[in-house]
Amino acid sequence: LAKKQWVLGKTLGKGGFGEIYTAKESAKGEERVVKIEPHENGPLFVEMHFFMRAAKPDLVAEYNKTRKIKEKPLLPLLRGSGSYMHKGTENYRFLVIDKLGKDLDKIFENGKNPFSLAQVSSITSQVVTTLEYLHSTSHTHNDIKAANLLLGPEPDSIQIYLVDFGLCVKYSTESSGHKEYKPDPRKMHDGTIEYVSRDGHIGCTSRRSDLEVLVFNVIHWLRGSLPWVSLSADPKKVQAAKEAYVKDIDANIKELPKPVKDFIKYSLSLKFDQAPDYDKLRGFFKDEISKAGKNLSFSTVNSGSATPGKGRKTKVVKSPAVKSSPAPSKRGRKAKEALEESQSEEEAADSTPVPVKRGRKAKIVVEDSQSEDEAAMSSSVPAKRGRKAKKVAED
Repeated sequence: LAKKQWVLGKTLGKGGFGEIYTAKESAKGEERVVKIEPHENGPLFVEMHFFMRAAKPDLVAEYNKTRKIKEKPLLPLLRGSGSYMHKGTENYRFLVIDKLGKDLDKIFENGKNPFSLAQVSSITSQVVTTLEYLHSTSHTHNDIKAANLLLGPEPDSIQIYLVDFGLCVKYSTESSGHKEYKPDPRKMHDGTIEYVSRDGHIGCTSRRSDLEVLVFNVIHWLRGSLPWVSLSADPKKVQAAKEAYVKDIDANIKELPKPVKDFIKYSLSLKFDQAPDYDKLRGFFKDEISKAGKNLSFSTVNSGSATPGKGRKTKVVKSPAVKSSPAPSKRGRKAKEALEESQSEEEAADSTPVPVKRGRKAKIVVEDSQSEDEAAMSSSVPAKRGRKAKKVAED
């Protein structure tokens, strides 16, 4: 539609959804990342529509102009999208976005290398800023984790970008307002099971749900483990463990640093339809970030180091479950449900979802670490469930 041509470079990885390449516009300009899938698949459809609604460069630039604070949301921006007929018979859809650095799980290694308090403070503050933007567009992310947080493309970057919007949903619409708190069996346990919020376990998410997902990440990043990791094969047991953990939250987080405890307690106190105070959330970590100053780093460290980079160390408590349990699986909705959720009122006239089959898990092969999508393909973290469709009809 934009009349651009994209010349593919090397393959970055493969998955059940399709394939990922580097690309340049007409072989010139900045290198980008292209996600490609056959039209009969469905996963990329959802992410494409999120980018078209909320991640166009002009939309983000306009949002930044209205802000009085220096913190800006960090997410890859839409650079192109469309369909391509290959060899006259093979029809593909594609999404072109910014190319970023490595994901944080390359450092964290699913708990083997817990982060320092300074690192956690910086990551959390930046993610809160990006969530503030997402929430301003009436979307929730629902799958925050180290593997979906990428460093900027610059060497030694300390900027943290949030990626992978395949599970984004709208928590509010202009016509009906904020969604009601009502369980939805179709979406129960969607996301990466160890981090799914209590709302997510019943299939009903809102702004507070994203913050609770972030809370579980923060605890994992500092401690290197979570109490329910060994239960990850049974979502209901994980849900029950989280309910019990939150019920006795004071005792369970008593040894964590004060900024983290304040962040956790505030996030867990929010009502379902309450707008978070994002300045307050960032404020919890302001002093720690200031202390770290120029010493803050996310340089790769050798496996086994307790606290990579610099910054004040925090107590690390590891559980045997980290070694004995496989990485928990990521759950997703059926393709039809995901398509319906992704469509806003104005899109209904442009695309018609049709019945589809339940997706299968994607078998991932990582061939290069320098891509926006390596987060979803790292062998040390859960693979994203594929959603294969019988047919995707597009106008």
